Amino acid sequence: MKDKERLSQDEILWGVHYLHSNRSKKAQEVDNAITHHITNNPFQWMDDPSRHDFPLIDTQIREKPKGYTRARGRNAADELTEFFKI
Repeated sequence: MKDKERLSQDEILWGVHYLHSNRSKKAQEVDNAITHHITNNPFQWMDDPSRHDFPLIDTQIREKPKGYTRARGRNAADELTEFFKI
């Protein structure tokens, strides 16, 4: 497992994007429709994604992170969740 300092900004975006895309379609639709408290802290977002939004992931303006693949997202999400034991 990488430590937090070794996760690149791209890896964090890939992990958050992957986690968001694996929420239920209903949860994604509801969350994407309204922009909530925006945070750049992936761990705050992971703690309560229905209450927080991550820039470009679940805000009204969204885009797939540059270089994202499902495999990269899954690996990055595993690193994020392992680090915080979520």
